[in-house]
Amino acid sequence: MTILQAIHNQQTKVLVSLPLAVALWHGGFFAGAHYLFAALALVALVVCRPRPLPRDLVWVALVVIAVANVLAALEAGRRDTLPATLTACAMPALYPIAVRLGADADLWLLKAVTALAAASAVAGIVAYATHRGPDAESIDGIWRAGGPFEYPPALALLCVCGIAATMALAASADLGWPSAAALMLLFGGSLVLTFDRASEVWAVVVVAVFTLRLRVLRRLLPALATGLVVGAVVVAVSPPSATALADHLQHGLISSRTGVWSDAWRGVRTRPGLGYGPGGFVRIYRHVDDPTETGLAHNLPLEQAVEAGVVAGVAAAVLLVVMFARSARCLMTRDPVLLGWGAIAGVTALTSLYDFTWSFPPLALLGLIAAARCRQRPSQ
Repeated sequence: MTILQAIHNQQTKVLVSLPLAVALWHGGFFAGAHYLFAALALVALVVCRPRPLPRDLVWVALVVIAVANVLAALEAGRRDTLPATLTACAMPALYPIAVRLGADADLWLLKAVTALAAASAVAGIVAYATHRGPDAESIDGIWRAGGPFEYPPALALLCVCGIAATMALAASADLGWPSAAALMLLFGGSLVLTFDRASEVWAVVVVAVFTLRLRVLRRLLPALATGLVVGAVVVAVSPPSATALADHLQHGLISSRTGVWSDAWRGVRTRPGLGYGPGGFVRIYRHVDDPTETGLAHNLPLEQAVEAGVVAGVAAAVLLVVMFARSARCLMTRDPVLLGWGAIAGVTALTSLYDFTWSFPPLALLGLIAAARCRQRPSQ
């Protein structure tokens, strides 16, 4: 490898990692962060000029979604569709760059994921301890850590990804065991403070897969368990009221979503062609008095179908199917790097079925990077 090639590779790694860091600014959720994310994607595309473009269903689905969003935005003729439209266009620009990166980029990117997750977890823990928003919030009488995402399930998802990345790095001997144990302790404690039961289950599943495939990683289990216990103790010091806790536990993962999913189907049937415009899910409630009104569909295919039409919704469904397929293949290996990417791709796709994961562009990009790295053929 020449010096120029090495410099170019380093530039590419940085330019793929930077859009992930947008998560540190309001989780990348609000309009300003969408603009920054799109600007970074444009810079990365101009500098890296990935060639040839990938010929796979993920990239095709992303292009279809982007085109559908542009057409829907033009049809809506509203300025507030711009942030979501730019983000939809940024994804097919960044994905080919992630595909073209060599195998030497895997550990770099996993370290970026770990660093981002650790920074977000610390912010969430500090805010929870001080009961200060917006990095922690009181929901129905329960304080929950949200970190820079300002949304506890998003922080919890990133912690699960951080656990996967940490275990992959430790098994690859690219992260010392003391450092890996400290990170597992941090992520375990942060998970508990988000009160997100679903992500706690996914964390257990990810750890189980890793330790079954790579027994050496069992050395990290005490650290994760300690983190979970410490988080539980912190909650016990200032517990929520029994009524608030009961209300939280009765908030079902699926049952709480059925109302908005029904609303989304109604919206799709009303405007199946180009939808209500990117970022315009809430417009389905115009002139409708609906007690289940909310601002997002909590399901990626439905969200896209409502905002950009049925074609975009189908493309989003294809995207998730491919991500699940690649994740399943990688989770059958004993390659720690592919295990890490497989876990990240799988959990990101899974949460996109019941939450608005892809409304946080950095989380969406993290899933796409994982899907790109999972294109590698398992060696065993």
